[in-house]
Amino acid sequence: MDLGTGDGWMTDPDIKLFDSNKFAGEIKQLDTDEGTLITPEQYNDFISFLTQIANTHVDFGQKASLEGDQQMLLYAVGNAQAQVSTGELDTDSVAQCVQQLVQEGHCNNILEYLNVMHKDEIDFSSGGESQNLQDTLNEVCQYTGDVKGDQPILVSLAQGFLQSF
Repeated sequence: MDLGTGDGWMTDPDIKLFDSNKFAGEIKQLDTDEGTLITPEQYNDFISFLTQIANTHVDFGQKASLEGDQQMLLYAVGNAQAQVSTGELDTDSVAQCVQQLVQEGHCNNILEYLNVMHKDEIDFSSGGESQNLQDTLNEVCQYTGDVKGDQPILVSLAQGFLQSF
C-alpha cells in the first residue's frame, strides 16, 4: 500500500496533503452516512464519480505517486455498498453530496486527493475519456478548497526531521 513513498513526496509540498491509506475507512464511513447525512441518490452518484476517477487511465506526469493513490481509491470504492452507474454523472447531485461532506468534515483525504489532481490539471477528458467526468471534478473542487487531509506518518516524520536542520 502507498505510504507516501512515491516520486516527489519529499520535494513537492502538495503531493501528500492527504493519506490514501485512509480512503477505505472514509468510504466505510460514507456507507453509514447514506440515508442520514446524504441521500441514497447522492451516495450512489458520489461513489459512481469516484469509481470513474479510479478507473480512468490518465497521464499523471511527474506526479507518479498519484497513480498509486488512484489504486487505493479503486480498492476503497470496490468495497462500497453502492449501485454504481457507468453512465453520465449527475454533476449537481455529486456536488451537493460533496458540499454536505465538506460541511461535516467527512472524506477529507479523498476530497483532498481530488483537489490535488484538479490543481495539477490532471485531465480526465483527454484520450477519449469523459468530459462529463472532468466537468464534475471541476464542479466538485469549487467546494473543497478548505479541505485538509491527513499527512501520512512517514511524510510528517520526514518533514519534521528536515526542518530540524
